[in-house]
Amino acid sequence: MSAMVVGCAAEPSARAKEAVAVGSARAGAPATTSKVDAPVSATAPPAQPAPAETRPELVASTRSSAKLLWDKPIYFLIDGEDGRLGALVEEEGVATPYRFEAGKWQQLGLPAKHREAAKALSLGLYFGRDNRPRLMGYHRSDDRMVYLRYRDGAWHDQRSEIGALAGDRAVLFGVLGEDDPEVVCKVGGICLLKSRKGWKELPASIPVTAVVRAFSGRGYALTAEGVLRAGDKRFERVGPEAPWKTPASGFWVGPEETMLVVEPANDLIHAYDGKTWSSAPSPIEQPEDIVQSEHGRIVVGKGGIAQLDGAQAARVGEPSWSFSRVLLQDGRVVAGGASGVAVVELVK
Repeated sequence: MSAMVVGCAAEPSARAKEAVAVGSARAGAPATTSKVDAPVSATAPPAQPAPAETRPELVASTRSSAKLLWDKPIYFLIDGEDGRLGALVEEEGVATPYRFEAGKWQQLGLPAKHREAAKALSLGLYFGRDNRPRLMGYHRSDDRMVYLRYRDGAWHDQRSEIGALAGDRAVLFGVLGEDDPEVVCKVGGICLLKSRKGWKELPASIPVTAVVRAFSGRGYALTAEGVLRAGDKRFERVGPEAPWKTPASGFWVGPEETMLVVEPANDLIHAYDGKTWSSAPSPIEQPEDIVQSEHGRIVVGKGGIAQLDGAQAARVGEPSWSFSRVLLQDGRVVAGGASGVAVVELVK
């Protein structure tokens, strides 16, 4: 499975501009986040300013290709093992979970007590390590906690899985199941890191607007201050402070903690080489997410899908497509968002 989180675009309607849980909000503007008491884990010069250069020329790819696996607009995309996918879809104003397995999409209807208030739910859909879907989040009206597990054709309350975080009312956010560790945070409480080696509790010092993901056995959070790593006792910033001045929406952490971050409002891609941040224009408008594949960087946004290989940028798929989440799954690339779900076949 790929290491990924939280989330596809902002939730429709009331959630569109809200700072939300389940890691699907952008790592926001400083005005909406609290200062993180976290030491810098590497000494480095300040970030380089964004270069005054034009957007890279984007040509249609003649080798890589993409096709829509599903044309329903989604706002949350997650992956599991053996090609499984999970998505949240807005149907008649209600958040509706779906699972893709064995080549088919299956609706996983919400329990009645949650379905009635579904318009006020802030949810994320995840696969646990048993490859059974989980729904995690809260009711925005009264902060009632939601933590459900799908088995035997129905959703069941499974708050016992999150130990000290369990309760009747709490704002939950984080990432589950995609990689080790699972990270579940409760606003005003603690973050629980559930790894195969055991559980660990950290102060919940990251803001609810953080985008939380797991890469190579460690938990990371994208915030207004920078990218934070879950350490032994707290979250620590990796490298210098963030060069992005407006909310960042997606990120990727690679070997030796090299990183990529996208900033939609300014159409920028920020890259960290282990010492300094550098910034460059995105080849597509309003980039929402990014990954590094063996065939180059893949960035998705309101301008569709682009493949970056050095200074060359190629559009993959239709220019009218709009996606907000991209993930690597078993050697393929999957994108999700307003245009549905697309599978990308990459050739260098």
